[in-house]
Amino acid sequence: MGKVFKFKEFGISQDRCAMKIGTDGIVLGAWVLCGLERRILDVGTGTGLLSLMIAQRNPKAYLSALEIDTQAAEQAMENIAQSPFSDRIEVIPQALQQFEPIYLFDLIVSNPPFFSNSLKGPQEERNLARHTDTLPFEDLLAFAERFLTAEGRLCVILPVSEMPRLEEDMKQYSFYFQRICWIKHTEQHTVRRVILDLGRKQRVPEEEVLCLREEDGVSYSAAYKALTKDFHPFF
Repeated sequence: MGKVFKFKEFGISQDRCAMKIGTDGIVLGAWVLCGLERRILDVGTGTGLLSLMIAQRNPKAYLSALEIDTQAAEQAMENIAQSPFSDRIEVIPQALQQFEPIYLFDLIVSNPPFFSNSLKGPQEERNLARHTDTLPFEDLLAFAERFLTAEGRLCVILPVSEMPRLEEDMKQYSFYFQRICWIKHTEQHTVRRVILDLGRKQRVPEEEVLCLREEDGVSYSAAYKALTKDFHPFF
């Protein structure tokens, strides 16, 4: 099974997943608003991290975790089975484009593949996880339009460079920015990532900046510690 990445309430094995646990997924799982939602969809769950984080934060939520890669889906199932939240998370080894749920979701979250313009490597599983070919933004938005409740939200984390493409696709659908979190390595660095909370209400979005590290570039920032303290065992 390989080395287990230990969080406070669950552990993650990731030796059979192309994309490993990273800061993007941890920040998204800690930042997304998920306290009242009852049905939640995690698109491209990978190791199962996002679903496990949200299940820990919301004890009344039931989660469906989609994963197109067979080995990653199997490992997510194992990670979830060994967690305290196994009765509330279902892993579905299927592509979003083939998924036809019988109910609506209150929240859809995704740490999607976003290297749309980068060269592909020889490892097919990693390419599936890293490239937008298998999950275009337009498909994610189209699915959300069909299967989100009226008050439901779609929350994703992306490189800032991908925002214009997402905004262009958003023009076809009735979604607007609700909350925006700009992510920087330190205060002196430029913004590289952004978390976007999309909903159907047209409004001025709430915006914030999250610096991951202190000025030394090594120590975690107070803001990052406060955001993730319920998960990292060393905070």
